[in-house]
Amino acid sequence: MKAAGQWPANGCDLDSAQAFEFRITQCLWAKAFREEDAADIGHASVCYPDFAVASAFNPKLKLVRTKTLMQGHDCCNHRYVMES
Repeated sequence: MKAAGQWPANGCDLDSAQAFEFRITQCLWAKAFREEDAADIGHASVCYPDFAVASAFNPKLKLVRTKTLMQGHDCCNHRYVMES
């Protein structure tokens, strides 16, 4: 399954009216930064801003993510939760 922007993804789940979750399994950014031994810079510049983007879109929208490809995990697990 392809997520927005044609990123390889799987496990897209809408488990309630307040939560949406998906996992990215391949990332060109992570590949490039890790190949250059710069995953810390990649995480700070590419991954971390995702939290601000969620809040900017809607202050009640929160991103929960415990794994990123950039940090060497098997996927990026994005879970967006709308707080009440």
